[in-house]
Amino acid sequence: MNRNGKSIFSIVMVAFALLWCLVVLVFVDKTNAAFDYWAGFAFGLVTILATLIVNLVLKFRINRASLEISMIPVVPSMAYLIFGVIFNGAFVLVKVGNHKALIVVINVLALLAFLVVFYFLTVYAARVTDLSEKVGYKAFLITQIKSEMGILLAVCKKGEIRERVMALKTKVDYSDNLAQSVTQNEENLFFNQIKSIEESVQNNVSEEEILKQISEAENTWNIRNAKLTTVR
Repeated sequence: MNRNGKSIFSIVMVAFALLWCLVVLVFVDKTNAAFDYWAGFAFGLVTILATLIVNLVLKFRINRASLEISMIPVVPSMAYLIFGVIFNGAFVLVKVGNHKALIVVINVLALLAFLVVFYFLTVYAARVTDLSEKVGYKAFLITQIKSEMGILLAVCKKGEIRERVMALKTKVDYSDNLAQSVTQNEENLFFNQIKSIEESVQNNVSEEEILKQISEAENTWNIRNAKLTTVR
């Protein structure tokens, strides 16, 4: 959930807790109210507040997550909330018999199960978020390189320099397009070399010097590809 979504969710949950208190304490007949009534009321309130608190924790655990990812732990929250309200509401309304052990045991087990499931789903959502961000950065770096290669090709008008740049661009285009940590140094170096070649072309540096720079950049990219081959 984004910041606005989390704020709205918190407001709704607080309002729901107040509504629960109002309905149970004011509108429900408390004649002959015994343990079942008060336990149902208390555990129902605990259910609502627990749902609110753990989802506030979610805000700090995976606050960078997309809407789809952050919604993963919300599903068990809603299931627990619905179960808790219905289960405890039944004891609030039906004040017949004595179900002390049943109310306590079921509510405690439901809360523990909810916390365990919520924890593992939150960890999973955080892991997916981290992987998504890493993949996004890796893809962005290669996109930058390819974009810079396109700019370099545009400034190289003709001759052997353009042919060499075209060949290098083709090699880059057909290489693995996902950056890896082991090749980050080569990719950053290659990007800077392409920028340097572009400046040399614009500043009318000698063809011999530019071809030398292109050879150095090509060697850097070959090393990058060789490293990728060894880590597969």
